Amino acid sequence: MADSMHAARRNKPRSRRAAAIMLVLFNTPLMAVAQTRSEVALEEVVVTARRTEEPLQKTPVAVTALTMDQLEARSAKDLRDIGRFTPNTYLTNTGGQSPDTIAMFIRGVGLADHLVTADPGVGLYVDGVYYARADGAVLDFIDVERVEVLRGPQGTLFGKNTAGGAINVISNPPDPDGGGLLSLTGGNVGQFEARGNASVPLGDNLTLGLSGLKKRRGCLARRMYDGACVGSIDRLSGRGYLRWTASPDLTVDVIADTTTGHSHMLPNHPAGYDPDQAFFATYNNLVGAGKIPGGIPYSDSTPGVNPDRFATSGRAPTEDPLHAYGVSVNVEYHIGDATLHSITAYRGVSSLAFENGGGGTGAIYDSAVSYSYRKSHWFSQELRVDGKTLTDRLAYVGGLYYFGESGQTNDSIGFFAPLQAGWVNFNRQETNSYAAFAHGSYSISDRLHVSAGIRFTHDTKDWSAKYAQFSNFASTTFDPNTQALALVRSRGAGIPNELNADATSTSPLRRRGTWSPITPRVGLDFQATPDLLLFASVARGSRSGGFNGRATSAIATTPYDPEFALTYEIGEKAEFLDKHVRINATAFFTNYEDLQETVATCIRLPNGECQIDSGGLAFAPFVTNAATANIHGGELELVVLGPKALRVEASAGYMHAKFTSVDPAATQATGLSTNSVVPFVPTWTGMLAAQYSMNFSRGSLTPRIDYTWRSAVAFNINPGPYGVQGSTGLINSTLTYIDPDDRWSVQLYVRNLTNKQYALWINEFSHVIGGPGGAVTVADPREYGLTVTRRF
Repeated sequence: MADSMHAARRNKPRSRRAAAIMLVLFNTPLMAVAQTRSEVALEEVVVTARRTEEPLQKTPVAVTALTMDQLEARSAKDLRDIGRFTPNTYLTNTGGQSPDTIAMFIRGVGLADHLVTADPGVGLYVDGVYYARADGAVLDFIDVERVEVLRGPQGTLFGKNTAGGAINVISNPPDPDGGGLLSLTGGNVGQFEARGNASVPLGDNLTLGLSGLKKRRGCLARRMYDGACVGSIDRLSGRGYLRWTASPDLTVDVIADTTTGHSHMLPNHPAGYDPDQAFFATYNNLVGAGKIPGGIPYSDSTPGVNPDRFATSGRAPTEDPLHAYGVSVNVEYHIGDATLHSITAYRGVSSLAFENGGGGTGAIYDSAVSYSYRKSHWFSQELRVDGKTLTDRLAYVGGLYYFGESGQTNDSIGFFAPLQAGWVNFNRQETNSYAAFAHGSYSISDRLHVSAGIRFTHDTKDWSAKYAQFSNFASTTFDPNTQALALVRSRGAGIPNELNADATSTSPLRRRGTWSPITPRVGLDFQATPDLLLFASVARGSRSGGFNGRATSAIATTPYDPEFALTYEIGEKAEFLDKHVRINATAFFTNYEDLQETVATCIRLPNGECQIDSGGLAFAPFVTNAATANIHGGELELVVLGPKALRVEASAGYMHAKFTSVDPAATQATGLSTNSVVPFVPTWTGMLAAQYSMNFSRGSLTPRIDYTWRSAVAFNINPGPYGVQGSTGLINSTLTYIDPDDRWSVQLYVRNLTNKQYALWINEFSHVIGGPGGAVTVADPREYGLTVTRRF
């Protein structure tokens, strides 16, 4: 079996479909195992979900762990793929902007935005270092040991407080014995990838690890009229990992990495296209009145109107440059039964992103285009001690954490170029977060353990902001398509700030917010048998308060408070039939309070549209703690070793989310109510996979097939007919050959085998334009290719 060999090396629920899957999973493989067992048992997976190494099956936490070998077997290419193989996890890109920016949701909690003023609901950690921003977080798997996905609130064990969960990426440390690999990939759509790593012993106690990746995918389409590239991926990444084992008790790791990207924006196409309605009709009227010189009206016969899934048009730049970098120093020192840890890190990221909100329309101008400049750098320091005491009956973790960030997000949104209809927001924010956390697990008996933890956090954010409509500062020659880029890269000097009482003042508006949430956790676990663990927990997590980075009025600059998730959870982890079957399951209930919701208001015209004209867009979004929701559900993960070398894997996730209370002001402004949909929450997620390893004298050959399925996903609270992606099933398949010496491997892969067309993101503008319309960002097409790897 490929996994075992590699491990040795290091719209709604469909009841009939669910029933059929259950019959397959629990009947056929289990009967086969009972009749003919293979001699190989399930591999033991070690995780650090509780900040100490322990077997997955002995860890009383809802966690999924995927090793690098398992990721390769699935042909997983970057962090987004984790969402397809992990129940109740949804990872995607943020809108039709850069393919290097991620949105992460676990159990319905997350963030679908890129603003520096908003904190994610899911924490991303790489080698213990927190990634604060979504830009550059679509991590490629260069030299990874494993990825752990922890579901539910985190904070009593991890540096940053999160309400939804944490994704923990652990890199391979350098091997003191040396070695490495070189891997080359080629495929359709212009795919090319060169990946390599090497361990270089520099002495008896010093080893250097080097790894790098060059990754390219060709353009998914060429833009109409000017042939600009859209949908390409182009990243160059490198990492150095220096490990100094100063003594048996002291280890120092110095890790530095950098990524440079030149990918192109994701293509959009119109949703609900109708040239006689709403947004499209408004544009046509302006063209007809001669207010958009050279503009091409929307029509059913205009060349280029919605010709295929990746079509787009306009004049805005399409390349989304990215630069991400960081360095960390991890120190581990053993003193008796205790271990001291210090993680000191500095990280930074800068990016430009563009989005054609009007989709591929056939208009030579961008009917709606956004420019976004994001730059941030942060420093973090974690001091932690863990160990055991009271004759090993009490295991403890305690620590202090500091996080400081300086960042900016400048966004420009223009409508109906070359009209001066649109605006720009300038945001700068300084964040200081201090925390103390402690967690302990006490053994009442050899099989029964009780645990408790608590976290105190003190956050301070200093925010400065400017907002101005183009018509209030731009000259008559100002063209948002060509001049917005320089505008967002500036700090807005000399531009009047309409957030001030004196709208002619050019000074930024300044606000400060301070919050001090306390988030506890208690748990109980019972080792019923050597192969059956039962556990239960209650945990509270929070997402920090903040400011509205899209404020267009003074009233919208009021800070909003933290939101909280209180989660009750029970679960089990079991192995039986001589470790040939593994079943892990959890059930949870989350009370999600003080949800940070964007409330959008505008001046309505008689036809229901927001006012959009040469004077700008009268649109006033603000963010407030507008709602409470309940989310309940569960996860099931199954692995079965069948006869000989058959391996069957399956998982299922279920979530039911409902708003339980809503601020009346939000109802009046946006229609948010207890009948609204909680976005980014598929009711069902599922995965079914099988592989069979055939061993022979000249190596092994392993075919594998993965089927992943997700039910419908809404992208806003009150989706219209174009705001929901229906249920989506995807098939990936690999065929892997490994030579007898385990040095050469060759893999044929295909992703999205059936070339399924589905949406990564949908911007539905019916709440703004008063009619059908929006833009769809379509997911990758079928990709296939060949990977050759040489290990040495």
